[in-house]
Amino acid sequence: MVTIKSKREIELMREACRVVAVVYDELEKHIKPGITTLELDQIAERTMINLGALPAEKGYDPGIKGVPKFPASICVSINDEVIHGIPSKYRTLKEGDIVSIDTVALKDGFNGDAARTFIVGKTNKENQRLVDVTKQAFFEGIKYAKKGNKLVGFVSVTTETLAGIPSIVYGLFWTGCRWQRFWKMPKMLRRPAIRSWKKPAKRM
Repeated sequence: MVTIKSKREIELMREACRVVAVVYDELEKHIKPGITTLELDQIAERTMINLGALPAEKGYDPGIKGVPKFPASICVSINDEVIHGIPSKYRTLKEGDIVSIDTVALKDGFNGDAARTFIVGKTNKENQRLVDVTKQAFFEGIKYAKKGNKLVGFVSVTTETLAGIPSIVYGLFWTGCRWQRFWKMPKMLRRPAIRSWKKPAKRM
């Protein structure tokens, strides 16, 4: 069931998402060769706290037997790692790396949830094109996100934009819902993957 939000709730959602945007702007200043993913995690957590928010991912319990609570404030995936990498003092960024970061800020009872991809320094043409085209797909999706349009159409618009690059488009699409708890409905349609990496992608 989709819940209709009040104007006040929408403002609270917007503020939680603003915190996440500020976090990414701050991280961008520090994403350089030599920094560890743990240091990035610490910067993100400190920024959230300074803005009156909490890192909602830290301590998140997936509810799966044998899987511990998530230990960090951000997820960091480098190059061919698919999603939800755990920050570590042993993971150091290198020139040309593609770094994807995913985080959630909890403020006033609402979660702001977003992911952003960065390039460390300069990279090769293939990596740059991958990042540029996926960014374009993101904005094509935003243009489609209007009253009356269906989620399946949103998926089609983004995947069509990505169709020209020989990289993976993963088949599980969700909204990062900005609400009182993680991943509240609606969920995006599940679809099969339509591309594959030139080299195997790591699964975290």
